[in-house]
Formats: sequence, structure tokens, C-alpha cells
Amino acid sequence: RVDTAKREATVEGKVNGAKFLEFIANTKSGFRAYESAFELNTDALTFNVAMILIGLDKANSVASRYHFDPNPPQGDPVEIWVEWGRAGSRKRVRAEEMLVDVETKKKFPKSDWVYTGSSLIENGKYLAETDGVLIGFVHDPASIIESALPNGVGRFGFIQLDSSLGLEAGSPIVLTVKPVKAVTKP
Repeated sequence: RVDTAKREATVEGKVNGAKFLEFIANTKSGFRAYESAFELNTDALTFNVAMILIGLDKANSVASRYHFDPNPPQGDPVEIWVEWGRAGSRKRVRAEEMLVDVETKKKFPKSDWVYTGSSLIENGKYLAETDGVLIGFVHDPASIIESALPNGVGRFGFIQLDSSLGLEAGSPIVLTVKPVKAVTKP
């Protein structure tokens, strides 16, 4: 769902149950589900169109050049929220607060995520759709949204969904993306 008045997009999904994470969200039955926290009920093209409809602009982005790029991606900043639970006991948490480095025992710090929009590859296919990736934190060029911080770069095998949240594989969630600042049009 896209709410242009609120400038936010929400999409339903479920917890993947992947143990070692590199991505927050993948597409429905996406290739990278084995290393993504959530599977969202969308494809990459539809998700990207929703981002454009809430005012995000790829012209403002510099995507990661390769997987684990040490240089931070740039783009329009967004907040990502995940909500789950039953009526009366629903929880709503920022996406980065759901991730923990099990070696250092630290949660990801509060940060903005950035819209990079992913890219087209040589054969004209949309990289986010090919990889089944929507939102990542390891600086990957396929992600439509990436963490601006390097929390996941070089940390494969250590980043997991915080077990204290009580989220089990298959649990339904709702993910919301909202731009951090107003969009200025020329």
C-alpha cells in the first residue's frame, strides 16, 4: 500500500527464519531468502515503484559497486519500521534495532537507510528482481534500499535477527518505509 499523503509505503510479509543475515527483506520467493530476515509479498519492480511514488529519487543515489563494498551507498534517506503481533499487543520497531551482531553482542545503532533504486544489468534485467533483494545492510548493488552504515560489511555469519523479539519463522509482519525529509521539487 502506498499512502502519498503520509509519504509512506507498507507491505505485508513474513519472517524467513534465516539464521545468518545480509538483508532485511527479499521479494516473494526471492533467491536471497536464505539470508534475509523477511519475505515481503511483492516483487522488486512493484516495491521500487512504491518508493518512487513516496518521493524517492534514484538521481540522488550512489549505489554500492559490489557486494561488501566498503564505501557507503548514498541516496534519499528513509526510515524502515517493522510491526507484528496481535491487536492489543502489537510491536513496532525500527529495522536496524532488530539486528544484532552475535559476536560483539551489540545491536545495530540507529541510522538512516538510503534509497539506491538498484540497477539494470547487461541483459536489461532489473538486478533487484534477479537477486530477489529489496533491503540490505552489506552494501550490495542489488538492494533497492541499503544501510548507510557498514554494520554488516565483513560480518557474515555474525548478524542475526534479535532472538529476544520472539519472532518465529512464518510469523506475519508489516514493513513500512518512510522518507526522512521532505522532497523538494524544482
